[in-house]
Amino acid sequence: MNLPRLYRKLQWKKRRIALALLGITIKFDIGLPLLARPKPARSMEVAQETLAVIQREKPNLWVPCPSSNPMENGLAFQQAIETVRAHSSIGILQTDIDTAEMLTDESAFTEYVEQLEIDIRAPAYHVVTSRDGIHKLLAANHNIAKWELEEDTEATAATPTKKLDFEDLVKRRYTWSPQDTMTPPESNKNSPTQAVHLHPQTSGKVILPLSSTNATYQCIAGISISPDRPWIMREIISGQKITTHLLVIKNELQAFVASLPNTTIAVTEEAEIIPTTSSLYRPLFSFAEAFTNSLPEDTSSFLSIDFVISGRVTSVGTCNTIFATGCFVGPRESSVALLTISKAGSANIANAIATLVSPDHRDAHSESSDDSWKHKAVVLSSSLPRPPTMLRGVYSFFPALLTLVVLPLSRITTSDGSVLAFLEDLLLFCEKALLWKEELFDFRDPWPWWYEWNMRRPLALLVELLS
Repeated sequence: MNLPRLYRKLQWKKRRIALALLGITIKFDIGLPLLARPKPARSMEVAQETLAVIQREKPNLWVPCPSSNPMENGLAFQQAIETVRAHSSIGILQTDIDTAEMLTDESAFTEYVEQLEIDIRAPAYHVVTSRDGIHKLLAANHNIAKWELEEDTEATAATPTKKLDFEDLVKRRYTWSPQDTMTPPESNKNSPTQAVHLHPQTSGKVILPLSSTNATYQCIAGISISPDRPWIMREIISGQKITTHLLVIKNELQAFVASLPNTTIAVTEEAEIIPTTSSLYRPLFSFAEAFTNSLPEDTSSFLSIDFVISGRVTSVGTCNTIFATGCFVGPRESSVALLTISKAGSANIANAIATLVSPDHRDAHSESSDDSWKHKAVVLSSSLPRPPTMLRGVYSFFPALLTLVVLPLSRITTSDGSVLAFLEDLLLFCEKALLWKEELFDFRDPWPWWYEWNMRRPLALLVELLS
């Protein structure tokens, strides 16, 4: 179940709609739900409502599904999980609040990855409280080409009477591309070096070092920094992004898949699976094993770990470095589709999750033997990686149909496209339909897919157009 559904109540408002056709105007009123976000519910209220649902429905297992909005996965979400865990014997597939904070906080995640002592590391992350500290980091790390310097607004906002909680910490995410950063103007040969001053209220970002030493010194001199007003220095990493999806049951890696984001179709969660024969698969899998084995005891959860493969040219060729850049706790929209892309994977995951059912709930099923609840040698081992699957990845049918068939065909009718380009897009669509898995559709249970595309998205689009 999705926790926000338990406490978000739709507000309804009448809207007048006018339709004009062939000179005839039709006006009518319709009640539509407002998508404006209501006031956040208090954590304890959400926790008690969630516990009441669990006690009423008496499920054997709860798999909390976080929202894509990080603010909905904050303190209230974790407090509900902790309350249910404390007052119910139900099995829960989710980390505790301390582990979730460690994995989602940028600084804590960096420290955790570094203590694993493996080849894959996290991008450098430092909190600096003086200009001298900035200069020392720049001088001591010549191998780092670019740094992002950003004011730590969360630490500045936190006071002895107002400390940051988990809701604030979950906002931290690594910023990949520096396109949205504020780079101060650099000096050139025809103009003198000018000091760059950042406004005290500005939470902009500066890319260091600049083109010259003088420009860098002048820029740093204009920054307002102190122990009470710290700044963050991050190593900027550019390269190919990769995401690994994991199912962890009691610190054991039960399912693993690595994927490349596919940008053929915008605003979709497309992902192409990295085959087990790829040279990238083994180091990513080894990292996932070390990562899960070092987690706090009895950790069980879906995890998604983001990586960036950064390449640099050397005298002997191209050297690729893998950086672990962040972690998402809970199932992402495409996680389950990727992990269950084969029937064997689905059965293995079901068996693994079933081991979380408590003995009390197992005893309630008298017709089932103890063996029926046992985990049946699920999937992975270091020596025997998962066999390759025939399907290449997951995609979304209707966005693919619109992007690769409908729009190219419409461009041909308006003379803005070519037949050859349309045929290429059509072949790509056929490839996805035959060799990729639709992220929501399943013949055994098509209703979530039907509801998503026939109810939720059309209604959301209609409300957005009428707002």
